[in-house]
Amino acid sequence: MRLNKFINRIDEKVSKKEINDILKDTNVMVGVEIEFILEDLNKILRKNRLIYMRYINAINSKVKYTNKLKKWFKLGKDKDVPQIPKDLIDYDLLYMEGEGGFKDLKDGDKIPNLSKPNFEWDIESDDFEGSDGEWLDDPNEENDTFVNYMKMWVRDNGFPFGKYKIGFYGDVTPKIGDNFWAIEPDSSLGSSGIEVKSPVVPLKEFIEIMPNVFDWIKKHGRTTESCGFHVNMSIKGINNLKSNLDLYKLIVFLDEEYIYKFFSSRKNNDYAESLKQKILKGGIGVNIDRKDIKKIVDNEKIKKFINFNHHDSITFEGLNSEHPDWIEFRYLGGSNYHKKWSNIKPIVARYAYYLNIAVNPNYKKKEYIKKLLRLLNKIPE
Repeated sequence: MRLNKFINRIDEKVSKKEINDILKDTNVMVGVEIEFILEDLNKILRKNRLIYMRYINAINSKVKYTNKLKKWFKLGKDKDVPQIPKDLIDYDLLYMEGEGGFKDLKDGDKIPNLSKPNFEWDIESDDFEGSDGEWLDDPNEENDTFVNYMKMWVRDNGFPFGKYKIGFYGDVTPKIGDNFWAIEPDSSLGSSGIEVKSPVVPLKEFIEIMPNVFDWIKKHGRTTESCGFHVNMSIKGINNLKSNLDLYKLIVFLDEEYIYKFFSSRKNNDYAESLKQKILKGGIGVNIDRKDIKKIVDNEKIKKFINFNHHDSITFEGLNSEHPDWIEFRYLGGSNYHKKWSNIKPIVARYAYYLNIAVNPNYKKKEYIKKLLRLLNKIPE
């Protein structure tokens, strides 16, 4: 409790005017990763799996029956005739409408070949291509299955946000300048979990788009505690964010408690670890001489003293990529997050506000030094 009260005292309070101003800033660029459960896909996967398993069971029954038939012939038909398996007759009636040639069979007859059933969405279909869709050719069977399921789903239900690509785990991630959405599986959410990645757009455009995206999720799916809503952000005109961003300044100014007020389940989430908590617990690799704090703030930006990982609440992996121009905020998500746009909008605006503070070395510099000293004085020696 004391720790949280201390964090509250050092957090930067943002006014409504500052929020409104940042929402109009055309230099803030945003891309988002949206994780949710696609209910329709789950139903089709279950149904098709059931049909496929009955097909496999029918084949196995045929093999067993055929083996019994061979023995029966070999023994000169002097024992009871092998009976046609009931599941073969049922399979013929259910999936072949009695046209498989099974209904007139008598015990002891040979079984004709089984035709593969018609799936509601044919996972082997290669003849569909949407006007706005592009597919990746990959020999990986799991990839092909997901891509085909998804393209059939989009064909039947539409994708109302423009051009899109369907791929498999990072194959189609939009970069700055791309104008398509990416649709990929998310194994952490089960077989019906998907991740939709938006193109990178100005913050103002992002704010206009997202309510429609959330309505789309409400219509077709749901979100659980395992679902995340990750916001990638950069600033137009700053070509190398890595060289301009003061990571520690961003961390000490960002008001985590404001976020946790609306997304309490994310507070101790293993996939979005609080950086302030890590700093206060000495778990972030900090090794700073407090006597030289002003010199460090002026010259070093402290970044070399910090160790980060992919599951921190703010991820800086993009600063080490070939295009070091974005960071990722992972705070948001959880059950029904897609119904909380009124809370998410000001939080994303705060992300942009704090990021702007962190790339301006002179803005709120005195406040920064005070906050940093108060924070560092709480770190265990």
